[in-house]
Formats: sequence, C-alpha cells, structure tokens
Amino acid sequence: MINENSFTSKAALQWFEEGKRDSGDLSDPELEGFLEGAFAPAPPRPAELFLESNLAVFEQQIIPCTGRDPWILYVESDENKAFETAVIPRTMFLAHGKQVVGIEGGNIPDDLDPKHHFALVILDAGSLTEKRFRDILRCEEWEPISKLLTNTKLEVLFHIHRVHDAKENLSCLMTSFLDGRFCNGALNRSENTTVVLSGVWNQPKLSNVIASSVTNRACVMGVL
Repeated sequence: MINENSFTSKAALQWFEEGKRDSGDLSDPELEGFLEGAFAPAPPRPAELFLESNLAVFEQQIIPCTGRDPWILYVESDENKAFETAVIPRTMFLAHGKQVVGIEGGNIPDDLDPKHHFALVILDAGSLTEKRFRDILRCEEWEPISKLLTNTKLEVLFHIHRVHDAKENLSCLMTSFLDGRFCNGALNRSENTTVVLSGVWNQPKLSNVIASSVTNRACVMGVL
C-alpha cells in the first residue's frame, strides 16, 4: 500500500513537503515554462569544475529538469547530496503534481495509478547482481519490479546509487536500461522512464557500471 513512509529518507520527505508548499502548483503553465527555461548549458568556469575533473558542478539553484535524458552524478563522498540536491528536485518536476511514491528494493505497491502516481525507484548498485539486473530488463515474472515496468503508462524515475561499489559488471546491460528497452526489446518505456546514476568520483569499481556506451547516453555532472 502507498503511504507517507514510502520515502527512504526523512530529509527527502521533508524536502518534498516544503517544496509542495513553496513552489505552488507544478501544473501551472507559467511556472512550468519558467522551470523548463531555468537551465541553459554553458561552458563551466574554472571555479565550477568538480574536483580535479572537467565535469561541470551541479548548482543547487539551477535544476536541469527538461527532458528525460539519463544523468550520471558524481560526488566527492556523500551521495545524499546527489539525492537531495538533484534527484529529488528532478523527480518533483517530472511528476507534475502527481503523488510521488518512493520505492526501495522490490516492494512494489499494488495500487499505483498512472493518473495520480509517479514512482521513484531506488536501486543499490553495490548489491545489484548481474542476474537480477538481467531479470529486471527481461521483465521476468518472479522479479517484483516487472510489475512496475509492465504498467506501461506509469512514469518512473530510477535512481541507481553506489555505482562506485558495484560488485558485478553491469555496464553491458546498462545501455538497454538507459534506452528504456525492456522485455528483450519488446517494451519501449523511453517516453516515461528516467534513469539517474550516482556514485563517488574516481573509484576503481566505477567501470563495472560506467562505460563509454553509458556516458555517451547521459549528462555527466558533479555534485559538491
């Protein structure tokens, strides 16, 4: 069942509630137009570079919320910053006033209604096996998330965190996931599925998730 405790972070839930009070109705055309124009890519100034990389820093007051392109968010150490600074605001924008239902792991509510709900699904790359990831992509009947994926009108944002600690090689499967292709390619969810990957910068296990085929499909940013 859907309830207030579906969210995995009390701070995130508080952010949602404050955002609902402060931002007004996200379905307002004028507000929606303002948000869609709030982010314009620009060459980063040296002060905006992330650590010793050439990544532009994500600025909290500027939310790049247009489109459903995948994101890769790198942090120095604390992934909560990526979740609360970037994932939550983008989720709220894409939900357009629908109730956001946070889901962690495989506990999928039975009463998700595409007209009223937006699903935020959180997966831990540190414990995600290649077999389970393949089962998700294939929409195997024993995989709980399959019920969510086959609800084809339901909009979903997947946040896959701890990509720096992935134990198995998921990169070869990640391209289909980012492209929104499921059920052996028979199900195209690209119009209603968004993926955000996050992890600690410059860690050796990142290559288990982040390959060139992944970065070529995503907007890559740093979060300080």
